[in-house]
Amino acid sequence: MGPGVFGGPEIRRPTGLGSWLSGFLLDVKVVRLAGRRRSLVTRKQLGAVGCPLALIEAWLDAGVLFRVHHGVYALAGARVDFDFKVLAGVLAAGEGAVASHRTAAALFGLRRVTCDSVEVTVPGRRAPKGKGLVGHRSGRLEGPDRTMIGVVPVTTPARTLLDLAAILNRARLGGVLDDVIIRKLASLGAVERLLARTENERRAGARMLEELVDERRRGKKPTETGLEDELLEIFRAYGLPEPVRQFVLPLPGGGTARFDAAYPELLLGFEADGDRWHKGVLDRMRDEARDEQCGLIGWTVRRYGTEDIRERPAGIASEVIRLHGQALAA
Repeated sequence: MGPGVFGGPEIRRPTGLGSWLSGFLLDVKVVRLAGRRRSLVTRKQLGAVGCPLALIEAWLDAGVLFRVHHGVYALAGARVDFDFKVLAGVLAAGEGAVASHRTAAALFGLRRVTCDSVEVTVPGRRAPKGKGLVGHRSGRLEGPDRTMIGVVPVTTPARTLLDLAAILNRARLGGVLDDVIIRKLASLGAVERLLARTENERRAGARMLEELVDERRRGKKPTETGLEDELLEIFRAYGLPEPVRQFVLPLPGGGTARFDAAYPELLLGFEADGDRWHKGVLDRMRDEARDEQCGLIGWTVRRYGTEDIRERPAGIASEVIRLHGQALAA
């Protein structure tokens, strides 16, 4: 009789060295199994290594394991972070499940997508349910739609875009598409192949994603940051003409200036200055010197920081409207 290496209450086992060794080896198998999966194990996995239900219940009572979802347990002391919660949700959803939608976007770090619950997709059966778990069902979830981030099964970036197309508005989805392209997580070709493969499924948002991809195929430059997206949204919200993105201006004496948004025919350039690249003294000096060169050839440049864009959009719109009107009248 004895509890094995985990300790806790006595579990009725056959006596003798052989039985003690069997119990010890079982405990080691469980530790190794959980160690490969962020300290998480399922009832099915425990059964596969010979762990009886009575022993699982005893470990739960002793605090050696704790229940995360129905049939999903974790070892005491497990680090309960975002990846842990996601993997637990995937395990709870069953065989073939993957993290998807907003959760997949968060795992890839896609811009401006928030994740409040764990979203998972399962192939060809009823969507799973559980506390803090949002389930989706997919008729098809093929090999090209699946990948891994560490030990977490997740939809590929292209499939994630298609899933997000059903829940994001056009502007937000366009920004996520640009993020995927800029970071080379997926190519336009990969997204096009996925859209072609799933065209008969009539998936919500597929047409919108197809249009956004087509725009970029025809030369619309991708934005590079979420702050650029927010600046462009101000232009749209206040009825301003769509500016040219990522416009490159040759400067006298060599070199170039690039604007996040521009009206080239009116010699107007606009920049969304995020804190990462434009906060330091040297950064500001570089920006001022470049803007001065632009001024020498008749360009007007305006820079808007994070606080400007998020707290005074109406002021930005008013200034752009004024500059646009002045340039037209000149």
